[in-house]
This record gives sequence, C-alpha cells and structure tokens, in this order.
Amino acid sequence: MNDFHPIAESCAGVYLDGSQAFIARVNYLKSTPYIEQLVQVDLSSLSSSLKKLPSDCLISCAMPGSSCLIRQLTVKLSKKQAIEAAYRFQVEPFLPYPLEDALMDWSIVSQTEENSTLAIHSTKKESAKKFLDTLTELSLDPEVLSTVPQGIASFAGTFLDNPTEAAIILHLGQSSTHLVLCVNKQALAHHEIPLGFSQINPENNSSKEHKAWSSEVLQAYYSLRNHAFAKNKLSIYLFGAEKQTSAVSQNLKTILNTEILIPKFEQIPDNAAQFAPSIGVALCSLPLEQPKLNLRQEEQAFTSPYRRTGRGLIPVLFSCAALLIASLLYYTQQQQSSTRDLQFEYANLLSAAQLNHKELEQKLFPKEDPLPIENLSPEEIHLRVEKIKKETTSTGTEIPLLPQFPLVSDVLAWLASAEQGSSPSSPLINICHFNYQIVRSPSKQRPKDHYQIRIDLEFQADSTKNAREFHEFLLQSNPFIDNKQEIKWSSNRGKYQSSFYLQDRTWYPTS
Repeated sequence: MNDFHPIAESCAGVYLDGSQAFIARVNYLKSTPYIEQLVQVDLSSLSSSLKKLPSDCLISCAMPGSSCLIRQLTVKLSKKQAIEAAYRFQVEPFLPYPLEDALMDWSIVSQTEENSTLAIHSTKKESAKKFLDTLTELSLDPEVLSTVPQGIASFAGTFLDNPTEAAIILHLGQSSTHLVLCVNKQALAHHEIPLGFSQINPENNSSKEHKAWSSEVLQAYYSLRNHAFAKNKLSIYLFGAEKQTSAVSQNLKTILNTEILIPKFEQIPDNAAQFAPSIGVALCSLPLEQPKLNLRQEEQAFTSPYRRTGRGLIPVLFSCAALLIASLLYYTQQQQSSTRDLQFEYANLLSAAQLNHKELEQKLFPKEDPLPIENLSPEEIHLRVEKIKKETTSTGTEIPLLPQFPLVSDVLAWLASAEQGSSPSSPLINICHFNYQIVRSPSKQRPKDHYQIRIDLEFQADSTKNAREFHEFLLQSNPFIDNKQEIKWSSNRGKYQSSFYLQDRTWYPTS
C-alpha cells in the first residue's frame, strides 16, 4: 500500500462530469462523517470555488473509471509489509500494460490468518499525467488522486442501510454512466459507459442513444453479476439527479428484469447521490475511514505535501510571534522596573553613607562626566558599589559592630555546672565575684583590631583539692574559653582569682 495517504479532518472531493464540476466538503461531527457543503459549478468557475475552501482543507479528485482497472488478487500473506513487497509482481500477469508503466494502490477486501484478498486499483502513468494536466489547466492541483468507482463505493458503503452487502451501484451522470460492484466500501469491479443523461434523453427511451445506452447497461450488469464476489441476488441502486433517475428507473427495471432501488437518505442532503463520486473520494481521506486510495505516486506524486499544513500554520506562527513580542515587552518592562528599584536603593545607600553622588562620580571616574543616578544601568551601579566597597575596605572603615561571643547567661550556666561538682550539697567552689568585660575592640583608628572579652573570677574553696579540680575544669577543651590565650590563676588568704578570655566568633572583613 502506498505509504503516503494524506489525511485531514476537513476534505473536499472534486468530480468532473462533462462541463460541470461537483465539489463536496466533508468532515467529522461527533466522530461521524458529515457532509458540510455540496457545490455544482461550471468548469470555468471551478478555480474560484476552490479558493473559498478553508486553507487546511485537503483536496482529492476522482479520476475517470475508463482510465482505471480494478483487479482482485489472493496472496498467501497477512502482514501489510509483506503484501506491499510482493503484490506488484503477483498482479503483473493481470495487467494489460507493463508494470513499469503502472501506478497502483491496494486495499484488503477480506483476510484470514494465512491469506489476504486484495482489491488492486491501477492506471497507466500516461493516463494519470494526462488527467493531471487537464486539472492544471483548471488551476486544480489535488493532493490525492482517487477514482470515480472507489468514490461511488465509499459513498454507498457509508450511507446505504446495508453497507456490508454486495450491491451494484448505477450512477447516472451528465456525460457518463458508471456501474460499480461494491461490498463494504470496496469497489471490486466497474464499467463506464460514455453516455449520460445529456445524450440519452431519459424521458425518450426510443431514441437511438437511449437504446445504445440500455444495451451497454445490460451487458455491464451481467458482466458484474458473473463476478466472483457477486451473490445470487444483488441489490441494484440508482444514483444521480432525482429528475433523471426517476425517468430511467422504470426502463431499467424492464431491461434488467429486477427491482431498481432509488435510496432516500435521511441524514444527508437529498441531492447527495448526484455527488456520490466527489463525496466518496473526500471520505477516503478522512482519518478514520477505510479504504484509502491514492494514485499520485512516483513521477506524479504531489509536489507540495506541506503546502496545506503550511497554510494552516500561518495563523499559529502569527500567534506565536505576537506572544513572543508580548513576552519581550513584559520582560523589558520588568527589567526597567528592576532597574528603577536598583537606582532607588543605590540613592538610599549614598544617603545613608553621607556621600554626595556628583562628588563620588568625580572621585571614582575623574576622566568622565558625572552620570545622573536615573541614567545608570544595573551593571554601572554594580561597578560603583564595588569601587565604594573597595575604597571603604582599604581605608579601614568597615568595622563589625556585632561581636559574636558567648552570652553572660551562658557563661554563668557553664560555670555553675562546675561550681556544684558531683553533689549540690557540697559544692567545689563558691563564686564571690564575676566580671564580664570587653577589653579590646576595633575602632576607626585601629580598624583591624579584634574584639576581646575577659572574664575575672574570685571564688572560695573548702580545700585546695576542690580549687585544683576547678582549675583543671577550666583547662579542659570547651566552647567558651579561648585556649590560645593564657588562663591566669592566683590565691590569697583562702580566696582564689582566675581570669581568661572567651572564644571570638565574630566575622571580620578581609583586607
């Protein structure tokens, strides 16, 4: 099967009949095929009518049945890839022209676990080119090239009451008549008569043309009846314009000696049967419909496969561009707002530091004209802040104002744990005097000095042993005493004095 079967949610089928063109546009309504528009125009107006179709509409055209062949082939294969690789060579003996001159597509009619019966549609490359050249003269370049017989079969299988039963469809057109044997939307055989209601005069069955038409219809009918898929009793449906079908139905009943059915459709327009080929080829390109048929292959392949998609993407691209522009504008506004906030903070910094902006500009950038704060970019503000920071650090004016030392309450709690010893009733020592004093701190004159806090203790002990144990307690590693500094110790008349420095955890700026 041709791997490239274009599909779209909206499809238009075109069928040329004499001087008229029949256009049908179909899509889905709640997952069901729906006929949205039927238009009959002169060939001269075809181009302007097609331009009115939506830009994303896929156009499929029905090739005349006289240029096409339908063959059945049974292959001992069931996988599609295997069938695709083998069917061309197996069908070659049934073609009246060389394989290299043929354009073909296929669909599965029936299948078992081992065998597949195929309907193979074929046309000569020369015939396809000639038909496409005719369409080009009418400013029509269809994306899909189907056939009139398959279009009629797809229409019948979709809208008749018993779509799976084998039936013969007789479609009476303006300049031609088609008889198609179909089952389950598949065209299995067909016959085209180059006479339509404009030549035979349906109301005058005694004319020479009408008799010739009746004779060919009879021959085609018996030929289709002898087909392998035909059953003993076949229903015959008559499609076409209501006026003409009513006029010929009684004559056909007499000629064929069987009942002629003129269907009445409830869910679709009354004149839909007249548009059967165009509706059917459009249905073949809807995503969920089968079978699919496309003879635009090889040299005759559609040259602009992304043209329809591209037209549909234009509004999306414009929307994306508009969204991008809006995003850029929003980002620019946010950047401007952030810059204004930064300028305001910079002005507050200068005010808090008692610095004059103009004088500072002349000092930092003596060779440049001073810039107003409102003209400074974030990068320029950052540069100035760094220069101010460097200048301040180099002059030693950056001083930590919050020393980080153990609190008085924490030191007292720690000393109390040693004061009580192993028994609260017999403490090791009794603290008489406690002094917590900052003895050193950085200043403007000495900015590199560090903070120092000294603890002075005076205590009593019942024995020298208790005093010695307390001294050993102070010498142990702990989070309070700075072991880098000396712990002083003295005694006088039963009283002991000790002094030590607390650990400094203050952060100091590096030079």
